[in-house]
Amino acid sequence: MVRLFPKQPAPGTRGRLLSRLRGDIGGGIVSALMTVPYGMALSLAIGLSPEAGLYTSIIGNVIAGFLSSSPVMISGLSATAVPVLAVVVKNHGVGAALAVGLMTGLIMAFVGIMRVGRFANYLPPSIVSAFTCGLGVVICATQLKVVFGVTPVPIGFDMGIVDDIAGVVGALPSANPQAMLVAGVVAVVMALFPNWKENVPSSLVEWSSLR
Repeated sequence: MVRLFPKQPAPGTRGRLLSRLRGDIGGGIVSALMTVPYGMALSLAIGLSPEAGLYTSIIGNVIAGFLSSSPVMISGLSATAVPVLAVVVKNHGVGAALAVGLMTGLIMAFVGIMRVGRFANYLPPSIVSAFTCGLGVVICATQLKVVFGVTPVPIGFDMGIVDDIAGVVGALPSANPQAMLVAGVVAVVMALFPNWKENVPSSLVEWSSLR
């Protein structure tokens, strides 16, 4: 409470507080413009409506802001949870996904209290890289249907991304040119814009142009 509502600012700190407030407002606006569509995209990847990602992006950041003591923290959804939550939602529904989120929060709180997280520094970089690359492959495979604007053909392999890719390949004759054009614009902006303006987030420019 002392951190959130100080009784009386120390002499000479009012100017710094106003400057910090301006920075917080600007950073909050930029963060919202990036995390809200990102959360909606992850919600679609999981198999939920975009409204679910909108609500969680707003509510989660508010809660994290009140509970955190860091002045520079930005909280948001993580793509690492997409493969797990997608399977949970598909097989058990939204209620099970909420239960998984609650259990994960409790586990993370326990890890923080016990200070177990420091042991993550001992993980070999190859394991972290392999996990990240595998996650990228899974997300790309599950979103091919959005890139081509098709409904995947049912495939009975039951082999995860193999089914996703084969289903999209089978539906390519009915691909939507408009969806492919939007996906192409997004890919080009994300790849080339950092070479022109490194200090401007390419994802923000891409989202603004599509709007």
